[in-house]
Amino acid sequence: MVAVVVSVMQSLDEPDKISKMCQEIGQLHAKYRRSKGMKIDYWDKLGEAITETIREYQGWKIHRESLRAATVLVSYVVDQLRFGYSRGLHVQGSRDTKEEEDGE
Repeated sequence: MVAVVVSVMQSLDEPDKISKMCQEIGQLHAKYRRSKGMKIDYWDKLGEAITETIREYQGWKIHRESLRAATVLVSYVVDQLRFGYSRGLHVQGSRDTKEEEDGE
């Protein structure tokens, strides 16, 4: 996850790159729905954890504007992760349906 945060920070001027990367990561995690019990709301919990960590590190009373900017960025990243995850579930469901049809 640290590598993702670093990559996002290095790509702040390239929102399309951030979006694509996060969607790909989210899509890759769709496979964990069955094997690990991953749920879509886990992305929100991740966002909350990151935001809380930033708040503790930054000192939210001193750096309110920085915290707001970080919160917007985290929300964007989590939305893209969630979108990719949903897309991955859809693709996975399509594959499962195709396999069932081929097997019958």
